Amino acid sequence: SQKQIAEYTQFILSIQQSIKELNKPIGSKTEDVVNLLKDYENILNRLKAKKAEMSMQKISSLPQIKELLSTHDDIIEAIENQLRRLKQLLMLREQFIALVNEIVNFNVKYTDIVAHIEKSDDKIENKIKQYDKIMHKIHECEGLLLSANDKGMQIASEGTVEDRNNIIEQLQALKNHLQTLKQTVENLRQQHEKAANLYKNFESDLNKTINVPKNLGHLFIS
Repeated sequence: SQKQIAEYTQFILSIQQSIKELNKPIGSKTEDVVNLLKDYENILNRLKAKKAEMSMQKISSLPQIKELLSTHDDIIEAIENQLRRLKQLLMLREQFIALVNEIVNFNVKYTDIVAHIEKSDDKIENKIKQYDKIMHKIHECEGLLLSANDKGMQIASEGTVEDRNNIIEQLQALKNHLQTLKQTVENLRQQHEKAANLYKNFESDLNKTINVPKNLGHLFIS
């Protein structure tokens, strides 16, 4: 029985060492979390198999074994909690990646749309209406960027300094591209609105000029 106690003690110590080695900053990539999940799941499977084995042993009622079994249960509970946490972190990374891709695609799509509007022969009024719609879409995308920033900072808090810097740079680049698109749309809209107002003023002045002879015509009637 002393041999079994020694072996069981060694098993518990080796498990605790394995867990200690996994206790490090979590990378920002989904595969970093996936790999960590696999490692913890393997440890959990080993613990459950050993628990079933020890529960069937005749020495399971010995005080030393009971104490080890209690420690064993505590480790299982801790790992199950860690697995739940890691699954949440994985979902967080997947959501962050999805948001980043959506924002990148938005910038590419609407940069092309703006270029197409400018090249088109559409009426100025229609171009202004299109830019108003794009500004609404940009405001929606700014909301996505806020959400991406929140999730990115949560991920960065779990990772290394390098991970944090990479995420901050990525978010800043997204913000800059979206801001550039927004500024471009605002400037083009203002230019077209100014041109439309100039045209209206010109049209109004022209109508006044044309109507002058008509207004004076009664003076020449005998």
